[in-house]
Amino acid sequence: MKENYAIIRFSHETKEVIITALTLVQEINGKKVILSPLKTSGTIKSLKKKISHIIKKNKIIMN
Repeated sequence: MKENYAIIRFSHETKEVIITALTLVQEINGKKVILSPLKTSGTIKSLKKKISHIIKKNKIIMN
């Protein structure tokens, strides 16, 4: 299984709606997907710091 990551920018007022909507997505361009939020943060910069170790760890495991 291939893992990809994305950062989605949204206002804090819509956080719960966005997270709920992501979990309901089952297919993109005909391919089955599971969208699972890892972390949320107040800024993109702090989010990148929070998830950098997760991405590095998964790259090591995948290789």
